[in-house]
Amino acid sequence: MSRLLRNRKLWMLAVGLALTAVLLLMKLWLLAVIVAVGELLFSLLVYVVRETQKPMGELHNNRKIRKVDSLIIGDWCSRRQLSRYFDLSHSLIVRAPGRSEKASLLLLEHLASRLDGKNVYIVQPRKDNGEVGPYDLPYMSQLSKLELGLSVSSRNMFSWLLCHPSELIKVFFSPLMTLRESESTNRDLVEYCKRKGFCLTCLK
Repeated sequence: MSRLLRNRKLWMLAVGLALTAVLLLMKLWLLAVIVAVGELLFSLLVYVVRETQKPMGELHNNRKIRKVDSLIIGDWCSRRQLSRYFDLSHSLIVRAPGRSEKASLLLLEHLASRLDGKNVYIVQPRKDNGEVGPYDLPYMSQLSKLELGLSVSSRNMFSWLLCHPSELIKVFFSPLMTLRESESTNRDLVEYCKRKGFCLTCLK
């Protein structure tokens, strides 16, 4: 099913490119620009959804469990940016646009068993809404969702991004942004890391 959806997205991208080329040949500049912008937006949406779901393959129950030295959880940031500070080959990165510290804590509680070392890095959002979004749900058990009263489907990832264009713009310019150490504003996150003996570092 996932392969079928992937092929469908590729076909949509190909059709969009062909349509843009035809409009350019017909000298319909405005329509060509509109189609090109829509194509860019769709490509970015597909990329973000694919990247946020990528860690799920490694975390699948049927896969061999890989222990990591550090967990990097939180708001979206580019892998190129992270590679300046971390050895990504020994880290598990779980990133998503606008992920709150509350959601990062919930994911940390589910992923802590993967941590062989003690390093936990939380990438804080620019504006923390304190909510759990559709990007967080695939990493949580059904019981956890019921306990938290969450009913948002992971299928709403596309619509969530479209309703938060600022997050999409941030993803586009993320390679140009820099990360700096910050302090956590979530007491539960700080206390959890102290209780588990994790070395918590927040980045923003």
